[in-house]
Amino acid sequence: MEEKQMNKPWVGCGSGLLVLGLVLVTVIAAVYLSGLPAVQNVIARRVCLQQASVLHSFKNYSINSLQMVSADEGWAVSSTGSASNYFVHLKAGQWSSLYAPTQVPLNSLHMLSVDEGWAVADQRFFHYSQGCWIDGGSIGGLRIPGRALLVGISMVSASDGWAVGSFPAHYDGQSWQEVAELRDASLNSVFMLSASEGWAVGSGDFFHYHGGSWERVRGAVKARSVFMVSAEQGWAVGEADRIAEYKDGSWTASQVPADSPVYSVSMVSADEGWAVGGGGGLSGPVSVMLHYVKGQWLSTTAPSSQPLTSVFMVSRDEGWASGLEVVLHYHDGSWRVVEP
Repeated sequence: MEEKQMNKPWVGCGSGLLVLGLVLVTVIAAVYLSGLPAVQNVIARRVCLQQASVLHSFKNYSINSLQMVSADEGWAVSSTGSASNYFVHLKAGQWSSLYAPTQVPLNSLHMLSVDEGWAVADQRFFHYSQGCWIDGGSIGGLRIPGRALLVGISMVSASDGWAVGSFPAHYDGQSWQEVAELRDASLNSVFMLSASEGWAVGSGDFFHYHGGSWERVRGAVKARSVFMVSAEQGWAVGEADRIAEYKDGSWTASQVPADSPVYSVSMVSADEGWAVGGGGGLSGPVSVMLHYVKGQWLSTTAPSSQPLTSVFMVSRDEGWASGLEVVLHYHDGSWRVVEP
């Protein structure tokens, strides 16, 4: 005859205690984790500099965006084409890579200082603080639509910044929120001069931020990158043979000696700057490197034929460019290939 469990009260009691214990552990863990700055929504992932590995080669790395925070320290974001994406760090000549906790490409970053910065991926924001990159996913409750892309970012301060793509957003120091007035714009790059002045550009119209709102302006080129040297002057690049300049209150396009798309521009002053790009030619990859001097964009031969996607000038004598499996350093008047 089968025994009934009700005749053994200690069985039910033990199971109940076990379940109660598990519940208490879960509650305590949730309360504890909710107080950590890295935790938003469920558990936000973080990767820290201590976890970085020495980088021995740029092979298979597409360095999408690079920025220096001092003469000998900088950050870049990279994808490898195999759902592996990395934060790349340079300090005192030593390159290292840090695996990013995302399967979507890292597209752009903006470093405010050695200790503070932001990066964007197709559908995510990453915040760099206290030596760690923090992936909050939907930071501040922002829910990004399934196929939304974040491709450009410009921070004014640690509490004010803008991100563009097919889901433009503004950071107010607490959370990222959608910018409704830019919702229908196709934007690739944003450059903020201050909290009250900036530009966002893309394949259609440009947008000028002033007076606390964005104003639609007729675009001069299909732009991928914009750089402003002042509220009165700046440049936008993107097409193969034209670069637009903002001057006297309007954008005007001019011909440049480039046969492939130009992806990035960085100006030292109103009189000097660099733009880079490239693509695939019939005989292989092609790089584009343009130098703006004495009022003209001049073609310069790059030391690598690999397409370039990012350029960042520290000064007129110091700069960096990056792209597909390549990093270039400008020093003493010439560009050279950098090996880790």
